[in-house]
Amino acid sequence: LSKTVQNIIMDVREMAYGLRPVELNHLGLVQTIARYCEDFSVKDKLKIDFFAAGIDDSQMDIDTKIILYRLIQEGLNNIKKHACADNAVIRLVRSFPDIILRIADNGKGFDVQKQLAKTFNKKQMGLGTMEQRTGFLNGTIKIESRLTQGTKIMIKFPCMEKKNE
Repeated sequence: LSKTVQNIIMDVREMAYGLRPVELNHLGLVQTIARYCEDFSVKDKLKIDFFAAGIDDSQMDIDTKIILYRLIQEGLNNIKKHACADNAVIRLVRSFPDIILRIADNGKGFDVQKQLAKTFNKKQMGLGTMEQRTGFLNGTIKIESRLTQGTKIMIKFPCMEKKNE
């Protein structure tokens, strides 16, 4: 019973950390994502190629940082659960006036329209949550996937200047 309680406590801590990692304030967005990708790669045996360019944390408010972190987190979790992939590529780039996030994998792929309909009808998370979070950023999401050829997700949103707090 004690071991079960310890596991539950660790799961809750991990979940709380995943919702808003402390490192965002200390390391910044890019380093926090890089660390998450490294940990995910080791834990889930998925090779992740992460690259960021032009991302200046000082110009982003904390809500945008958290949403970006959560988009990458959800993208990787979807790959782990559904794609049967062994490689993922994540690119986070500021291309004025936008920020572009690309997540791709070499997995089994899927029918995008069917999956989006299923997600909506069954009130599942995953892609629906990614669409919702992208909407919070006034952005767009484009999902491309073909059976046996993997999946590519592109999220693009305007870079809002940091709100004075």
